[in-house]
Amino acid sequence: MSWQSLKTLWQHRFVRDVATLQAGTIFSALLGVVSSAVFARVLGPQTFGEYAVLTAFVALVSIPFDLGVGYATITLLANAYGRRDRSAIVEIVAFFVKAWWFICLAIGVPVMVGSVGLAQALYGSSRMGLLAVPLLAGQLIASLFFLTTIVLQVQRRMTALTVLENSNKVLLTLLPIGLVIVGQGLAGVVAGQFVAMMAMLIISVWLYRRLQRTDTLLPNFAEVWRAQAQVRLRSHLRFSIKISLDKTISNLFYILPVMLLGSLA
Repeated sequence: MSWQSLKTLWQHRFVRDVATLQAGTIFSALLGVVSSAVFARVLGPQTFGEYAVLTAFVALVSIPFDLGVGYATITLLANAYGRRDRSAIVEIVAFFVKAWWFICLAIGVPVMVGSVGLAQALYGSSRMGLLAVPLLAGQLIASLFFLTTIVLQVQRRMTALTVLENSNKVLLTLLPIGLVIVGQGLAGVVAGQFVAMMAMLIISVWLYRRLQRTDTLLPNFAEVWRAQAQVRLRSHLRFSIKISLDKTISNLFYILPVMLLGSLA
């Protein structure tokens, strides 16, 4: 392909968006490689093995959190945004927030309590369960971060989306690495990830407010709060759960072998 052809392609917004997202994916993968290498080197074989088991354990017990709300929201919100239908946009954002409350209180709290007993049953120690609780809580709290990423996708602000997602990845990588290097071990990994998720929650809420001020289609937090009373979770969740089933089943094939190995070892 000639240089002129590449320049012509680059003039298309879709091509630029794809290139931006791909660059972000490559950067994220590199960070993952660096963090794994540092953890393996500093933690040592046994503690790094515990870290792998903890990661799989958290992924397993957090499966009930994934009701497909994010997938449904981006599908419905993109449709409403394309129609410039503000009332539908308010309803969809309110659905996301109301579903978040439901997942936190009706699913999140029981899962966090039950994870301690499950770890005791699987590994003969509640330690994994206790370490999992902050990570599970962080996942729930940081779910609002995904609302901002959805809005950026709908608005096709791919550069801002890539920066936000990679900032999240940088924090999730550097904070745990820093605590591990100073000798905090597996607890340092957990604490670093929890602090990173809390920081990204604050950043994403601030960014959403900025986006809302410049886009009249987006509702403010007061509008979303009031609209939750009119939102019917059942009808939207019926759609979102169907989306999440395939992803959940495929993830189990990656999680279960590590869980079984951790139990046997």
